Amino acid sequence: MNGTWADAPELAATWEALRRGRGDSAGLGGDLESRTPGDARLDAFPGPVVRTISLLEVHVHDPARLLAAATAMGWRPFDAEDLDEDDSQDVVGAVMHFVNGPEFLPGADRLTDVMQARLLRVDRGDEVSEWSAVPVTARFDTGTRSAPDD
Repeated sequence: MNGTWADAPELAATWEALRRGRGDSAGLGGDLESRTPGDARLDAFPGPVVRTISLLEVHVHDPARLLAAATAMGWRPFDAEDLDEDDSQDVVGAVMHFVNGPEFLPGADRLTDVMQARLLRVDRGDEVSEWSAVPVTARFDTGTRSAPDD
């Protein structure tokens, strides 16, 4: 990111101190001690827990280009015996390789890219996914181009 960001009074450290790597003197030294173990339940976390769920739909208009770009960036397809017969080249794996990468997908176009987020709360019966007794699901709105029910 380029630009100038103002220091807010509520920050534990100034941007300059963070750039110089002076986390301890800026009051950030206790960060590791305040972490919660990975096997903790929702009620054990000292701060808020936010769940995000993403929906991404991609049209692959040039599979060869997508596969070549993913391979050039270190991706390797699954072995042939581990692939579904309708995706023998692992196009799905190549798309997944780019999910958290650049906006531009060589040989493909993003059709849908939306996200939901909500604060998990114990008093609503929420739990982190590792401890959840029910599957984590998401429901996205109907398509904006779909016809309303008659």
